[in-house]
Amino acid sequence: MPNAKKAYVSDGTNWLPLVSGVPDMAGYATVDYVNDYTPSISVSASPPASPEQGEFWFDSDTNELFMYDSVYWVEISGTAVDLAEYLTVASASTTYQQKVANVDNTEIGYLNGVTSGIQSQLNSKLNLSTASTLYLTISNPVISGVTSINAIEESVTLAATSASGMVVYDVLTNNAITYYTSNASANWTLNIRGNSETTLNSMLNTGQSLTIAFAVTNGATAYRQTALQIDGLSVTPKWQGGSTPTTGNTNSIDIYSITIIKTGNESFTVWESQTRFA
Repeated sequence: MPNAKKAYVSDGTNWLPLVSGVPDMAGYATVDYVNDYTPSISVSASPPASPEQGEFWFDSDTNELFMYDSVYWVEISGTAVDLAEYLTVASASTTYQQKVANVDNTEIGYLNGVTSGIQSQLNSKLNLSTASTLYLTISNPVISGVTSINAIEESVTLAATSASGMVVYDVLTNNAITYYTSNASANWTLNIRGNSETTLNSMLNTGQSLTIAFAVTNGATAYRQTALQIDGLSVTPKWQGGSTPTTGNTNSIDIYSITIIKTGNESFTVWESQTRFA
C-alpha cells in the first residue's frame, strides 16, 4: 500500500506510529500504550460518578464537552466566548472600589446612601459657630472633677406677681433665679419643691446641695418671708448673721438667697440670707 496513511500517538515527547500485524514491534506503540494515553470520553445525560482528574464527559442532552479538573466539570466546547462582557484589569480598577483593609461588610453598610464627602456632610450637620442657636442645651448634666468655665448664662424667671400667702417655688420650671416684679401685698411662706409631680427630696442625693435666689419687690409697705417649707414640710433655716429678719425693706428689692443641703431622706440644712437692693 504505497499511499497508505499512518496514525500516530504522542508519548509526551515523541509521536509514535500506530501499526498492527507487523512482526517487529520495536519503536511502535502497543494497544495498552495507546489506551493509557488516549483520553476516555463518557457520553451520557448526566456526569459520571467518581470521575478522575482529566476525564472527559460529553453531555448528550446539550451536546457540550466537559473536562473534570478534580473539583468541577469545566466546559471546553460550545460557542466562542465573548470576552467583551468580562472585566479587564484596567476596567476593573475603574468599575469597582479597591478593597479596604480591616473593614467588614457591616461597616461598609454604614455608608449606604452616602452621596457626597462625609466630612462635608458632618460640617453641614454641626456648625460650631451657630451651635448654640441650632441645638438644644444639655439637660441635667453630671460633671465630675474640677471644671473651669469662663462664664455662665443663667435663665431668670420674670413674673409680674405680687408675693403673698403661699408662694410655691418649682425649681424645675422657675430656674435658679425668680424675680417678682410687682409689689408684695402680704407676708408669705415660701415652699420649695421640684414641681407638682417631683419632690426636691427625690431630685437631690444625700450630700448634694441646691442654691436659688428669690427676688421680691416691696413698695411703700414692706413685707417679708415668715416661714420656709421644702416639699410642703416646714424647715427652719439658719439665717446669715444669726437672726431671722423681722421686716422687709420699703421701696426696695429684697433678694432671699437660699442654699439647701440634703443631709438624709427628707432631711435638710438650709442657709438663708435677705439682702436689700435699692
